[in-house]
Parts: sequence; structure tokens; C-alpha cells
Amino acid sequence: MASEDSRMERLEILVPLEQKRRMQHLAGQAGCSVSEMYRRAADAYSFWHGVEVDDVEIGHPALEALVEALEASRLSASEAIDRAEREVAATLSFY
Repeated sequence: MASEDSRMERLEILVPLEQKRRMQHLAGQAGCSVSEMYRRAADAYSFWHGVEVDDVEIGHPALEALVEALEASRLSASEAIDRAEREVAATLSFY
């Protein structure tokens, strides 16, 4: 993380004790710092709520794979809809 240190800024926040304990527990399970858990939570919020943030990484391989699969599925569905619309238009042109 040494290369990122120059881009980091300190942010002091107050959180409820229960949330702090929950984040400590989650950080312990994930093998990272509590600060990293809050960064991940902010990134996840940005991702799931459509907030435009440059270079947001989900940070969890399973979720990243799921997002990639969903994007591939979305593209495939979009192409299928386009083909169907063309076929309907061609069929309607005969009438």
C-alpha cells in the first residue's frame, strides 16, 4: 500500500459502537483493516446505487465474476431483443 499512501487522506468519522464492532468483526474475517472495510463499503454503495465513481473496484472475486456474468447476460439479451425487433419489423412490412 506504500504506493497508494500519497493518494490517501485521513477521514475521521463517528460511528455507533455496534457498527464499529461489526466492522471490526468483518475486517477480521476478511483479513483487512477496519479502514479498508469502510472503503469497500463506500465503493459497494457507489456501485449498487449508481453513483459515478472512477475506477471503483468491488474487491471481492466472486462479486466481480457475478458482475461480469450479469454484464455478458445483459449484452446477450440486448442483442436478442434487437434481432426480435428486426424480425417483427420485417414481418410487419409484409402487411
